[in-house]
Amino acid sequence: MIFAATAAAAKAEYTFTLIADSTGPFSEFDFPSPSLNAVGTVAFHANLDNGRQGIFTGSGGPVTTVFTTLPFPDGLGYPSINAAGTVAFVADQRTGPGERILAGNGGPVVTIADTAGQFRNFGGGYSTSINTAGTVAFSAGLDTGPAGIFSSIGGVISPILVNSVSLGSDGFFTMNDSGTIAFRRGNGTAVAKLDHGLLTPIADSSGPFNYFGAAPSINAAGSVAFVAGVNGIDGGVFGIYTGDGGPLTTIADLSGPFNYVGDFNFPQPSINGSGTVAFLGGLDSGGGGIFIGDGTTTSQILDARAPLFGSTLTGLSISPTSLNDAGQVAFYYRLANGTTGIAVATPVPEPASFSLLALSLGLGLVHRPPRQH
Repeated sequence: MIFAATAAAAKAEYTFTLIADSTGPFSEFDFPSPSLNAVGTVAFHANLDNGRQGIFTGSGGPVTTVFTTLPFPDGLGYPSINAAGTVAFVADQRTGPGERILAGNGGPVVTIADTAGQFRNFGGGYSTSINTAGTVAFSAGLDTGPAGIFSSIGGVISPILVNSVSLGSDGFFTMNDSGTIAFRRGNGTAVAKLDHGLLTPIADSSGPFNYFGAAPSINAAGSVAFVAGVNGIDGGVFGIYTGDGGPLTTIADLSGPFNYVGDFNFPQPSINGSGTVAFLGGLDSGGGGIFIGDGTTTSQILDARAPLFGSTLTGLSISPTSLNDAGQVAFYYRLANGTTGIAVATPVPEPASFSLLALSLGLGLVHRPPRQH
């Protein structure tokens, strides 16, 4: 189902495609679980009416079941999906085979790693990533003690990073198609990327920040988007930033039109190949929602006050893998009528007759020079 954005408060024109909601066989959706691939297919975690949990994919038509568990207390991590539609995720089946890293696309799932060998456990949340080549990366604790991030290529498992101090206890990270990973340091005071053994600091607490949000997002060029703040988590001043090892670019902070950006508890923002970043924010003028920006211009995708799917929004969430290169954004939503679901925002193609000036006025872009640290 496709619905057009009709609210006058929306700054850019998007259509909204319903992927799945709680009026069908699903009872609830885990947020911020949506992962979006290059062709607009979404992978998501959901609870079913029958008490089971599952990993599913969809693009607006019938939903594909990738994997389902026995009822709680079995657990599943947030999925990662590649361009071919293959999904990687953590499955913790406490009454069955135990913890495993699995991959599948609707047929039989493949076990990438399990706790029968060198691993004692696997990270939760955003602790798996799969790229276009089919490489699966995952975080895990070794039987010998340290935690780390590992990759599986053609069934061969290799360490990417093994250091219990450098890697966060949550094991959250993201990986791009070249195999570079972005991660937060274990104490929450730095963000870095690792490119085949070469460690590049992105930002740390020696600068203006003293805390970093979980699960930074990385694009194909190695640029990393992340949440950072000063004065601590409670009552702190937060912002969205990007960097590749040099000066940082401010995407959004509280010095502009926003009174809130970013979230330490639920990982986001998300960066695509052009360096555009999707993030959640609240406006000084009222309202808020989902925004995109590149450090120069910012526009609103979805106004949190706008009608959506026959009701009004009461909650939104995106993930570090919510934005693709086509500008689509996958998101979790909660409505005032109690319905929850997963949807995708797709930009409406620009008419060829629009001039650059008309386009800028029509989108209501917020123009700000990029700030660097």
